[in-house]
Amino acid sequence: MTESPAYLSSASALLKSLKSASDPPQPELPLKIDIATAAWQRSSFYIPRKADVLRDWVVESWSRCSKE
Repeated sequence: MTESPAYLSSASALLKSLKSASDPPQPELPLKIDIATAAWQRSSFYIPRKADVLRDWVVESWSRCSKE
């Protein structure tokens, strides 16, 4: 079994990565959309209401883009 990347180590780590002001959150990390996709696809990564968390991030991201 491979070790999860740091951004998938916990719900708070995922949220911190997705809510970061920059994309990617840190230079060595993947883009936020790739982080969200990995979180969704990885069945071993469990957080309560994962679909709701990722949906909310998508909606917030789209909202920010439309305001710019």
